[in-house]
Amino acid sequence: MGLVIPSHDVEARNLDVREGLVDDVADSMVFKREPKTSNAKKARNAVAAQAKADKKASFQAAAKAHKATTNLPNRQSRFNVPGNDSLKKPAHTYTGKDVRKAVFDSHMAAQKAKAAGRPSPHKSFKNFPNRDRKTNIGKTNGGKANGGKANSGKTNSGKANGGKNNSGKANGGKTNRKANGGKTNSRKANVGKTNGGRAKPLPHMTVDKKIPHGPGKAPGREIDLPNRHNPARGPARVITQQTKAGHHTFKGVVTHDQSRIKADKGYNDHFQIKAVKPAKLKTFDIPH
Repeated sequence: MGLVIPSHDVEARNLDVREGLVDDVADSMVFKREPKTSNAKKARNAVAAQAKADKKASFQAAAKAHKATTNLPNRQSRFNVPGNDSLKKPAHTYTGKDVRKAVFDSHMAAQKAKAAGRPSPHKSFKNFPNRDRKTNIGKTNGGKANGGKANSGKTNSGKANGGKNNSGKANGGKTNRKANGGKTNSRKANVGKTNGGRAKPLPHMTVDKKIPHGPGKAPGREIDLPNRHNPARGPARVITQQTKAGHHTFKGVVTHDQSRIKADKGYNDHFQIKAVKPAKLKTFDIPH
């Protein structure tokens, strides 16, 4: 189908035609009609445009919230989460950059939920005291670290970590023979050691017990760190908390003790993983 227009009316309608073409036409010209957009397609285009605008607005709001987030770790720092070989739970290592990305993604998810009128997708972290404070996470044996592994399958009665005898050395003031009632540590490493005597996973984080919570003391935001070994949910979490000023601050990285099983009293306990700061770059004198 086309639109038939008398040749003498083409110029009056300001139609763009090749010069001299009208003079060669006897009485009329046929113009191709543009395809008509259906109402359904218009509606789809409007929805797509709105979704694009919402995504842009959410990204901008998330970027603003991330920029206002304080106390974020150095990008090159490391957070080493110990695994357990006997339970086939691998160790994890995250960088400060991974933590920062997780925080940004949490802001993005929160903004998307807010735009859609949904509640926050994040689990609240109330920093409850651990049920079983005995753990080897973040601790060393006689000044030597476990290398990120939790002594799975090894006892402390004869050989300690690194193949050295630890039977006569003190373990927090007690020998290994006495520390666990004469039992071996076949599954749990260094049972008898505490998380520095601290009951709470994050000792410097205060959560108000009142509802509504006091300014700056609301429950934290629990953010999962990715599990790069398998599709299951990983053991580590990033914790942020909203301040009195309304922005968020990074409180720390916590993890479950992977040497525990579901039957253990403190299976769902959280323990802080402290950042390992990047080594300072060495400078050398360059001869001239």
